Amino acid sequence: MRGLAALLVGALSLSHSFSAKAQVQSDEPYQMLMSLARSAQRAVRNGVDLSAVREVSLKAQGRGVPIEYATSLASIALGNQPMLSGAQISELYATDAEEDSIWELASTRDFDNRTILSGASLMALWKSGRIFDFQEFWSNRHRNQEYVQRFEKIQPRLQRLLTSWDIYRCSVLGLAPEDFLLCRSQKPALLVYPAADHNGAFLNDEVSTMIRQVREEYSLRVVFADSEKLLYNAVARTPNLQLLIIAGHGDPEGIALGEDALLQRATATEGEKLTRKDVELIGLLHRLSKHATVVLYSCATGAGMCRGSNFANYVASGAEKRRVIAANAPVTGFLVESLTPLRGMMRAADGTDCTYLPQHCP
Repeated sequence: MRGLAALLVGALSLSHSFSAKAQVQSDEPYQMLMSLARSAQRAVRNGVDLSAVREVSLKAQGRGVPIEYATSLASIALGNQPMLSGAQISELYATDAEEDSIWELASTRDFDNRTILSGASLMALWKSGRIFDFQEFWSNRHRNQEYVQRFEKIQPRLQRLLTSWDIYRCSVLGLAPEDFLLCRSQKPALLVYPAADHNGAFLNDEVSTMIRQVREEYSLRVVFADSEKLLYNAVARTPNLQLLIIAGHGDPEGIALGEDALLQRATATEGEKLTRKDVELIGLLHRLSKHATVVLYSCATGAGMCRGSNFANYVASGAEKRRVIAANAPVTGFLVESLTPLRGMMRAADGTDCTYLPQHCP
C-alpha cells in the first residue's frame, strides 16, 4: 500500500510543475491520475487500503461516475474497509448526492460515540429522504437518550441485538421496547421486520400506519430478523398466533431478510432468505391459529398468481385454510382495510391494486 501511496502522492506533487491549465484538460489520462492522487491522499489519512479504493473507483467509473467523486467516496471507511461499493457510489451519483453530505452521514455517531451506518443503511437512509430527521435524532441527546436507553435495557432478552440504526428505525415506525418482548394475550400478532432494507422501502409512514392500525385489535410483537431462524423461533414461542406479517424485499422465489441475501453477495447463506425450499416454514404455519392471517408484505411473491411457481402459493399450500395475502407485482405499500379478520390491499407503484389471495385459486 505504501508503494502505491508514494506513487500517487508523487504524481500529485508533479502536478504543481504544470501551470498550463489547457494542458491538464487536454490530457485525460493525466487528469484522471491527478484526481486519483488527490483522493488517495485523503484515503491514506483514513487508513484505507488503496487497492480497495482503486477497485471500487474503477467499478463506479465504468458506470459513468467521475473518478474523483468515486475515489473520494470510496475512501470513506469503517475500520480499514471502504464503506460504499462501486454500485452504491454510482447510485449516489445518480441522485446528485453531495460528497460532503455523505461524509457527514457516515461519520454520525450514537450517544455512546459508536458509528451507526453501514454502506447499505446509509443508502437506505438517503433513499428514504430522512437524512435531516436522522441527524436531528442523534444530535438531540436531551430528548432521545432515554428512548435509546430503554432499548439498551431489553437487549439481553433479545435473540438478535438491536443496533443504533435499528433503534433509529424504531423511532420512525413508532415502536417501543415493549413491542419486542413476548406477548401472551388472546389475540397475538407478530411482525417480522427485515434487518436488511437497502432502499428504505420499509422506513415510511405507511408502515408506521399499518403498525398503529394492527395495535388497535391485536397484541403486537416485533422481531427485526436477518435470518429465518429468528422468524421460526418467534413463531414457535407465540401460541395461538392470530396474525403473522412477514416484511422484506422479495421476488417469486421468496423474501430476503439478511443483507448478504438481499444484495446477492457470494457470502449469503441459505438462512438469510425464506424460499420455497424451507420445509421448516410449512411446519410452523400449522402452529398458527386455525383462523390466522399471513401477510407477505413483499414484492412479487405471488407473481404468476394461481399458475405460478411462486413463494405465495408455497406458503398457502402449508397454511391450509388460513388466509394468505400477497402481491403479484412490485409493491409500494400495504393498506389495511379491516382488522378482524385482517384484510388489506397491496398497492403497486402506479397506485393500482396488486393483491393476490392464493386461497381463492381453484
